[in-house]
Amino acid sequence: MVASRYTRKRPSVVRTLWVNRWLLAFGFLALCLIWFIWSNNTEVTITFPLGLGVVQSTVAWVLLSSYLVGVVSGVLLALAVMTWNRFHVQSHEASGATGSTSLPSQPPVKPSSTESSSLA
Repeated sequence: MVASRYTRKRPSVVRTLWVNRWLLAFGFLALCLIWFIWSNNTEVTITFPLGLGVVQSTVAWVLLSSYLVGVVSGVLLALAVMTWNRFHVQSHEASGATGSTSLPSQPPVKPSSTESSSLA
């Protein structure tokens, strides 16, 4: 029996790592997160204003939760600004007002050199 001329390429370590790069990045991030929580386990007590409550936790969990609240509030703020801009533009266009930002359909015609010399 004759072997096929077309042989399969042997798997490469570099190619395998490149294919699984998102999984590796997620694993590295999880490892850093676990190390951060393990290394910052000092107990803290958080008292919310206006008597809303008291929470006892470690420094790591407090920092991570405040980071998460900041990210979520930033995303919500960005969505609110995008929605405001979208409705503002739609209401501006619906009122029939034409802004100076719209471009004309035809570019202005430049006078030729013979016309400019005859105008002088």
